[in-house]
Amino acid sequence: IKSSGGASIGIDEMTAKEGCDVMCVVDPDLTLHIEQASAAPCCQNKIKMKFESNVPLYSACDVSLTITGLTETCIQDGQLAISETGHGPDNNVTYLASALPWTNSDGKLVIAVNKDIPANTEIDFEFAMENPATERSAKDVSDVSISVTGLDINIETGDITMGAGDKQPLLVHPARLSVE
Repeated sequence: IKSSGGASIGIDEMTAKEGCDVMCVVDPDLTLHIEQASAAPCCQNKIKMKFESNVPLYSACDVSLTITGLTETCIQDGQLAISETGHGPDNNVTYLASALPWTNSDGKLVIAVNKDIPANTEIDFEFAMENPATERSAKDVSDVSISVTGLDINIETGDITMGAGDKQPLLVHPARLSVE
């Protein structure tokens, strides 16, 4: 086999990274982690998410991730401003759209990929919301689902993890007043 420069390449030299041989097909997999910054009622909260795919996510393929089940929030339908908070070797690269479509009734967030994301790159982002005044249970991993368009990825519930303790997504403690 000849390279584009005309040099001969043996089969041993064509082994791809991570031990995958030529024409190896990788089973796509994606993981998602969701947590929050505060469980206090009536306060500004940040929902933090991070995801990683073992295959590249190409913007030309119109790849988007849709997360549903983040219901009972105080966020109105519309565009939700997000900020990427670091990833990969270059924290200055922005891979996602800065405003994402949000639907409150089904807690749906559509994450559009604007720049090609290399395989095995963890993408971290967050958005602000206000916690309600009333107590609310945390979301369970079975309440949340994710789908990916532009790739054939079957995501199992085990691929989604949630923060623990007060970092459980959408948990709000009851309001307490102590008088001394």
